This record gives sequence, structure tokens and C-alpha cells, in this order.
Amino acid sequence: CTLCPEKGPFRTVADAEAFMLGKFYLKKVKELNKNQREHMSRVHQKKREAKAKQSGESEALLARRAAVKEKQAAKRAAKLNERRQKKAEKLTEEQIEAKKAKFAAKKARRREKKAEADAKARRKQEAAERAAVSDSDDE
Repeated sequence: CTLCPEKGPFRTVADAEAFMLGKFYLKKVKELNKNQREHMSRVHQKKREAKAKQSGESEALLARRAAVKEKQAAKRAAKLNERRQKKAEKLTEEQIEAKKAKFAAKKARRREKKAEADAKARRKQEAAERAAVSDSDDE
């Protein structure tokens, strides 16, 4: 594994694959990808700036683009903040009752499903016992 040489060498391919599915390796991959994205973002930004200078784009245009980006970021942050506040708001009585009813229905479905599974397992066990009894009767 070239990403984490301190962890290797692995005796088998299966060991290496198991390591590559683990949290440590996935965290390292995530960090690497993040760093690469940030680096490429800076590279692209520099290329855009150089191209803008070559094409003779004015400082005003570049400033306007920066202002638009700032405005978009602020809007995104405000929307996120609004969602957080909405989540934290107190629920009305109707909303509470609706959530309780929804949860009760979910609980009932789970209970029914469990009862069906238990009944199926019981039938299967009884059939196995009958088969064992019939086999012993044949002897």
C-alpha cells in the first residue's frame, strides 16, 4: 500500500484489501482527495487570473465576479442557518400528534412483521419435528 507504507507489507492480497476497506485507509484517502481538490482549485484560480490579465479583463469585472461569489456563499450560509433554526423551532400540537401517529403506525408494522417471522419460524420448527418423528416411526 503506497498511501500508508508504515502499515505494510501485507502477507496476502486479502489482507491488503481488508486494510483498504478499513477506517484508517479510507480516512487517508479522504484527506488526500481533499488536499488534491484544494490544490487544483488554487491552480485553476491562478490560471483564470492569468487568462483574465492576458485577455485584458478589467479589475472591475474581476471584483464583480468576486462579489457575486461572496453573495452566493452568504445566501448558502443563510439558507443553512434557516434550516437549522427551523429544525430547532418548537412543534405545534398538531405536528406532535402527527409524529406520534406516524411512529405508532411504524411500531405496529414492525410488531406485525416480527409476529409473521415468529410464526414462520414456529411452523418451520414444527415441520422439522414432524419429519424427525416420522423418520423415527419408520425405523
